[in-house]
Amino acid sequence: MEYEIDVIITKGYLLDMLKVLESVVDDAVFVFTEAGLMCRCVDPAHVMMAQYSIDTEAFENYEVPKTSRFAITLEKLHNILKISDSECRIRYDGGHKIVFISGAITKKIGVLALDDIKPPKPPEITFSNSFNIKNDKLLVVVKGSDGISDNIKIGVSKTYVKFISAGDVDNVQFEYLKDGVIGELEFKEHTKANYSLEYFKKVVGCTGKNTIFKVDHGDLKPISFSFYDSERLAHAKIMIAPRED
Repeated sequence: MEYEIDVIITKGYLLDMLKVLESVVDDAVFVFTEAGLMCRCVDPAHVMMAQYSIDTEAFENYEVPKTSRFAITLEKLHNILKISDSECRIRYDGGHKIVFISGAITKKIGVLALDDIKPPKPPEITFSNSFNIKNDKLLVVVKGSDGISDNIKIGVSKTYVKFISAGDVDNVQFEYLKDGVIGELEFKEHTKANYSLEYFKKVVGCTGKNTIFKVDHGDLKPISFSFYDSERLAHAKIMIAPRED
């Protein structure tokens, strides 16, 4: 039988991908191209968008004669990955099911109608500033802001990045300096914007504490978090729309 998709990959790559995607949506379209696997999705409220890609070099076997895609409920794939061996195979012949094979397991999983899921187009945004920050510092911001307010204000200057959460009674501020916690700060102009703390939690919660984010920021614009896996074979970008003051 000829397959549109016949790939073998270590399940850790897919689990890391699902951790990001499941923070945004329940169902998603997986697109396989000559460059690898890519998925882009936006949450129902159109506040948070994620894109995740895995290069072909991450796959033990990658047979995709032409660009092919299928839509799937993420929980179904996640559940079978939890009990699978470390290596798994995915086959798709263009029909109504994908075939998942790992060790003694062979499972057929029904796909969803592609017309029911429309992957978003990437927005065209010019950012003023960018900086690198380790996720463990963002986790401190989230934990320190929790219970104070449901939003967080981020401001970027030439020498520091500031995170502020202000409630009716309490407020907290985190100031990280360039040449200290903040690395490679590229600055054009002072910027600030408010974001939902709930979505901020999702970003810092979908990857490890040692992950280094490249953050792009603009005045009253969405904020973008991007990162690679340790081997730089997988890449994620997550964007959060600003809240109105």
